[in-house]
Amino acid sequence: MMYCVGTAWDSLERSFQTKLQGIIVDQCGNMTVQGLSTTIYGLGLMGVRWTYTSSDFKIKIQDVVLSNIMNMTDQGASNTVYGLALMGINWLEWRDINLSKLEHALIKILPKLNDQGTANMIYS
Repeated sequence: MMYCVGTAWDSLERSFQTKLQGIIVDQCGNMTVQGLSTTIYGLGLMGVRWTYTSSDFKIKIQDVVLSNIMNMTDQGASNTVYGLALMGINWLEWRDINLSKLEHALIKILPKLNDQGTANMIYS
């Protein structure tokens, strides 16, 4: 289990987890691409499990990632994908249209990735 600011997701009360997910759903559309990437990466480090997040959370995260990934730096894009992987996302669970959009976006991003970014994407 990884920790962020000394706190694991599972150590938080369920009501607080739900409240945080709601805040993220409400605010992630207004975040900068760096804020979005850092939030997703941080949630992954905290040990958030994708399967246990709300459907609103999943849909919103998918939508904002797809809307913003092309505007991210190479590090931001690789951190986002890595953060989602840390959450245990099953890429096949994404709505079909979103999975093909994500694949298309990642193919466009790959040429601008540095060595570390490429390695993070492949590892994820």
